[in-house]
Amino acid sequence: MTKQMKNCNDVKYSSISTTPTERNTVSKQSSIERWESIPFLDGYEISNLGRVKSSFFPNNKRGKILQPRIDKHGYLRIIIRKKGYFIHRLVAIAFIQNAENKPQINHIDGNKSNNNANNLEWCTIEENRQHAIINGLSKPIKDYGYLSPQREFKLNEIEVKEVREKYKNKKVNKCTYASLAKEYGVHKDTIGLIVRKSKKYGYDKR
Repeated sequence: MTKQMKNCNDVKYSSISTTPTERNTVSKQSSIERWESIPFLDGYEISNLGRVKSSFFPNNKRGKILQPRIDKHGYLRIIIRKKGYFIHRLVAIAFIQNAENKPQINHIDGNKSNNNANNLEWCTIEENRQHAIINGLSKPIKDYGYLSPQREFKLNEIEVKEVREKYKNKKVNKCTYASLAKEYGVHKDTIGLIVRKSKKYGYDKR
């Protein structure tokens, strides 16, 4: 397991080694590949470098490395048994502790294709959002977006697109209004408004 998680607001500084020797040491450690079984996918393994392999090939003692696909948002995904899995989530589940049960995973360097365990950390939706703003990956949220009926939460434009994409492939992702609402911290009615592109509750046409 990797070391204790870092706060998303501190990753810009704490994830960078202070000397060339330290950077070289980190580089060597991160290049050593380790494999763990994926607990909910019997016969498949994930490595700390973000590679997935299957053991269902008896002629290949090392297992067959599976090739991921890049989705429209830039994330690497692998299709197993007709279901899509994000590589970064598989790596985080296998190698990174999540004592606080945080729902999302942050790419520390902002590179969505860098799924090395050393580049990932569990975080809340707000921590993920703030990290993106600090590193210039997302603009600060203004007075637009989707509000819950209680008008307590907002989702930014990126999250809105994610919700639509996930629900569009709901059979593959096995998601519902309720599961998406829990993941994004909003009311399930808000998810319904996003999916239906409703103008109610602060919908922005962009």
